[in-house]
Amino acid sequence: MKHETLLFGIIGLLALINLAGIGVWVVHHARRLQGQPGLLAPQWSLLTVWFVPQIVFVLLVLAALPLLSFLTGGPANSVNPQERAFTMPSSPAAWIALAMATLIQQGAFVGISWALLKKFGSSWAQIGLRGLPTRADWLQGLACGVVLLLMSALAEAALNVLMGGGYAESLGREDQSSRAIQEAVRALSDSLGFWAGLGLFVVVLAPITEEIFFRGVLYNALKRRVGHGWAAPISGVIFAAIHLSWIGFLPRMLMGWLLANFYQRSGSLWVPIIAHGVNNAAALIVLSRMMQS
Repeated sequence: MKHETLLFGIIGLLALINLAGIGVWVVHHARRLQGQPGLLAPQWSLLTVWFVPQIVFVLLVLAALPLLSFLTGGPANSVNPQERAFTMPSSPAAWIALAMATLIQQGAFVGISWALLKKFGSSWAQIGLRGLPTRADWLQGLACGVVLLLMSALAEAALNVLMGGGYAESLGREDQSSRAIQEAVRALSDSLGFWAGLGLFVVVLAPITEEIFFRGVLYNALKRRVGHGWAAPISGVIFAAIHLSWIGFLPRMLMGWLLANFYQRSGSLWVPIIAHGVNNAAALIVLSRMMQS
């Protein structure tokens, strides 16, 4: 099995789970509106239908990564450190497929959030999206972004010591989102359109869609059931698991926990969105300089 075949199989299955969950929920409500029995039990929510299978799938993939790496010639049996990762695609069609699968998941975050808010009679304003960000939102978001960067630096330094050095290199090889960006930078570094699109996705789109779902919806739902003290770390664990990287799991879990705290203290979803964007922008700048050096 080729490395890129395995990678796209995982990404494709994740995208199909997104679409299947939404499709089941749409058919369920269409039948209910027509007076027919629904497909699901009344107590099942869209969050259950869509998110739980996806989380189970992500956790299974994380658990199977050592075996998958061994079967595909990864870290377990590779001599050349540069080969210790899945090979990213090189054809334009493959990059388009990867971009589409990623956009499906990002779109699902917003679609699921909207559906859940409608179901429970809530609104964007009630989860902290009240028009455009204010000056106070920007100031708090930028300050929280600096805190995220400091936390990331400390966490990476600690992991670097525990791993005996080479944490950044290991993360770059194992973390598929970082790997994809690295390969794209190598192939398209001279394209202004590429940098504009990558910056728009990493710094603007991903922070907005992910914060709407993970903090605005998921964290709030957990907080109503278990309180802030448990909801913040649990949402952080789920946020980290979605990224399919065991090496980067701890820093992302801490990041999710901090973002939930920023959101709780400010009451505005724009604050974690801006902080998330600052963190991603810094990571993109560092990665691009590493790739171009």
